[in-house]
Amino acid sequence: MKSPKTIFKELLIKSRLLHAEVSEEELKRVIDAGTKSGAIGKTEHELLKSILEFSDITAKEIMVPRPDIVALDIALPRDAIVARVIEQGYSRLPVFRGTIDTIVGVVYTKDLLSIMEHRDLIILQDIIRPAYLVPESKKISVLLREFQLHKVHLGIVIDEFGQTEGLVTMEDIIEEIVGEILDEYDEVHRTFEHTSDGSVLVDAALSIGDFNQQFAASIPELSDYETLAGYLQKSFGKLPDIGDEFLAEGLSFIVASKSARRIRQVKVKRIAPTNLSA
Repeated sequence: MKSPKTIFKELLIKSRLLHAEVSEEELKRVIDAGTKSGAIGKTEHELLKSILEFSDITAKEIMVPRPDIVALDIALPRDAIVARVIEQGYSRLPVFRGTIDTIVGVVYTKDLLSIMEHRDLIILQDIIRPAYLVPESKKISVLLREFQLHKVHLGIVIDEFGQTEGLVTMEDIIEEIVGEILDEYDEVHRTFEHTSDGSVLVDAALSIGDFNQQFAASIPELSDYETLAGYLQKSFGKLPDIGDEFLAEGLSFIVASKSARRIRQVKVKRIAPTNLSA
C-alpha cells in the first residue's frame, strides 16, 4: 500500500494544477470542476483543497534552523569539499562565502559526483546553481506552488534584513502538509489519550494555556512559543528525537512522534519529587 506522502507526490505531478500561476480561488474552482466531472477522485479532491487551506504555516515554522544548516564554504580545499559532500549524504548543499549569511548558491551532489573522475579539474564555482531565497514569513502553501513552478527543491530562508535564518526543502513541505492532513482527517485523533503506563499522550499543538489548565502546571506563556511543541523545542534547543525526555513542572515530557520539523505528540507523566533532577 502506498504511503500518504507517495500518493500526495503523485497527485502533485498528475494534477499539474499547482504549476499554474492563478489565484487560489481559481484553483479551488478548477479542483471542484474536476471532482464533478470525475477527473479528480474524492480523496484527491480533499488533498488538493488541503494544500490551499494550510495557509497559516510559514517557512520559518518548518525550516531547518540556521545552527543546523549543513553547508559548504566555497574557500575549502577541493578535497575537503568532496569529502564533506560524501560524508553528509545530502543531495543538495548550500554554498557560502565567508559566513552563512552570504549564500552564493547550491551544489547538487550529482553534479559533483559526475566530475569526480576529473577531481583535479573541479572548480566549485562552475557547478554552483542559483540559490532560491525564501522570506521567512512566506506561507508553505504558496511556497509549494513556487517550488513546483520553478522546479526547485531547496530554498534558503531569510529574514527582513536578508540574513540567513534556515533552509526549507520540498520534502519538508510535503511532510508537513501530509502530516496536517492526516491529523485533520484522522477520526481517532484525540488531544488527550491515556496510556497503559500511566502517562497521557498529548497533542503537541495544544496551547500552553490549555496545557497548564489540564495538568495544573505553570509553564510560562512567552512570545517565543504558543504551543507545547514550541515550548519543548525551545527547551531542548533543537528539534528533539523520538524518545527524548525533558523534566519540568514535576512532569516528564517524552517525544512520542514528530514530523520532519515539528513535534506532534508527547507522552506526559507526573513524577515523584524524589525523581526530579536537581
